[in-house]
Amino acid sequence: MKLQFLVPAVMAGMMLFSTSCKKDDTPDTPQASSVKEVKELNASSQTEWTYFSFSEGKQVVVTNPRTSNNWDIAFNRYNVKTNGGTSGIGGVEVVNTGSKDFDAVTQYPGVGYQKDEEVTTYGRPKEGQTTPTVITNSVNKAITGTVMNPDPKGFYNYTPPAQGSNTPHINLTKYVYVLKTTKGEYVKLQITEYTNKKNENGYITFKYDFLTVAAPIEKEALTFTKNIGETQIDATNMTNWQYFSLAKGTVVTVTTPENDLTWDIAFKGYYVKLNGGVNGKGKGEALKTESKDFDTVKETIKVGFEKDKEVSFSNRDGSTTKEKISPVLTGGFGSTTGTINLNPANMKEWGGVYAPNKWVYIIKTADGKYAKVQVTDFYKEVSNKKIANFPKLKYQLSDTQSK
Repeated sequence: MKLQFLVPAVMAGMMLFSTSCKKDDTPDTPQASSVKEVKELNASSQTEWTYFSFSEGKQVVVTNPRTSNNWDIAFNRYNVKTNGGTSGIGGVEVVNTGSKDFDAVTQYPGVGYQKDEEVTTYGRPKEGQTTPTVITNSVNKAITGTVMNPDPKGFYNYTPPAQGSNTPHINLTKYVYVLKTTKGEYVKLQITEYTNKKNENGYITFKYDFLTVAAPIEKEALTFTKNIGETQIDATNMTNWQYFSLAKGTVVTVTTPENDLTWDIAFKGYYVKLNGGVNGKGKGEALKTESKDFDTVKETIKVGFEKDKEVSFSNRDGSTTKEKISPVLTGGFGSTTGTINLNPANMKEWGGVYAPNKWVYIIKTADGKYAKVQVTDFYKEVSNKKIANFPKLKYQLSDTQSK
């Protein structure tokens, strides 16, 4: 079924010219547009990917997408992935500008980009089976499509067929996205059509243009009058969270964390959560700085903070575990951005597979004040033996209230 869109009518106005105009007056020469359009890119397969390179301006053949640098973005019938994160080595990342006006986006954002990550979805059971089909894809969640999302940010949102109908609806959101390419350039992209002239789905039309000017990043100075605190938390119990109040500087007892504003940050193993998003009614959000020097961090950018959400983790036995955590602060296998990374190479320095990444993070507390935090260690000496899951937290509460 071809997607239908309402197109505003264009009224042609009459231009009145004065009889005093000279005959040799000529109109200005129109400037050539740098906007390029790709029409009906065949991404109709549900299993095979169609790869595109912005530097080459065309579809490309890719033998090994995880180790190749000659592609930027790829489509299949329902998903979008980019050459970064879990999908490739190209460092590509995407941000939704929040605008649906292609021409209005003239600068690339300085923050807010997302890399690819693995996402598990559940489909209809295969013939003869009663359990749902489990599908894991590496996609970029900033741009890939969504299903029945009340506030879709990906390029489309799927709604199931109405009762008595076999026709599902795939509604394009028309958002403008900005991609940082494998070449380090910035491209704005808008997907405008999902069907071809035969009304077949999975044929993508999009337009794109390169951006060379960065949008200014608004920053805010942080005032610190409180002393720097440091504590080591016993997070060895993998069934119970340890809740911590930055204002009190102590672990607090919490019965109903989703309704309690006395805690700001909580730990369970290498999982970390904040009082906000899916985990509480507080204003908790997190932002990773590019610094590992705690004392020098004295300001924050205002955008780019991320709320807690539910994330699926892959286990060694192939199963998945879902946790409601801070995706910014939580560590994991090979994590370079979370508080803790798991890697056998850590054995030499730390005596175990866990090691702190030592990034300084800016978080918003339950009441919306800024604080900076850093996990500097993950082990505690117990009976002459180093035990993991004891995050050592360095923190300082700011007087500055987020807006």
